[in-house]
Amino acid sequence: MPSDRLVRVEGAERLRALARTVRQYEDGRELRKQLRVALKRSAERVQRAEQAAVQALPSQGENARRGRPSLRRSIARATQVRVRTAGARAGVMVWVNPRRMPPGQHNLPAYMEGLRPFHRWRHPVYGNPDVWVSQRPRPWFYRTAARFETAAQRDAARAIDAIARDIERRG
Repeated sequence: MPSDRLVRVEGAERLRALARTVRQYEDGRELRKQLRVALKRSAERVQRAEQAAVQALPSQGENARRGRPSLRRSIARATQVRVRTAGARAGVMVWVNPRRMPPGQHNLPAYMEGLRPFHRWRHPVYGNPDVWVSQRPRPWFYRTAARFETAAQRDAARAIDAIARDIERRG
């Protein structure tokens, strides 16, 4: 693969192409590790911002006083970074992993964000099955991610370019 194409291709395809090229070298594992570390470092800033944003949402819950973790804290803990350098889903992803949410709360991050079909959030008032309320979503995730989009793309491009330059120097 010509090196100029490697440098100009954008997005996930560029990452996949670089990962394929890196595998051809003896120390390809080490190069892939460097790439993953650099990409993850960039995404971890977004992850920390997402965690802080969800923790800053207003809350009137009593879970902490009852010895249970708050919903906001559970969502912050479930926020993860995933870096893949190969396959159809190559890329960097910051997401709220529903499997890391407490039992029965897997869909609550989507309800809080107001994503369809989770835009209508009804629940009993303090566990009373006779009194139900509708709660409005308080979106935080995509607004926070949008603030970091250009910086994260720039950091990812720098990491990919650094590995690509290293490969080009090798010949």
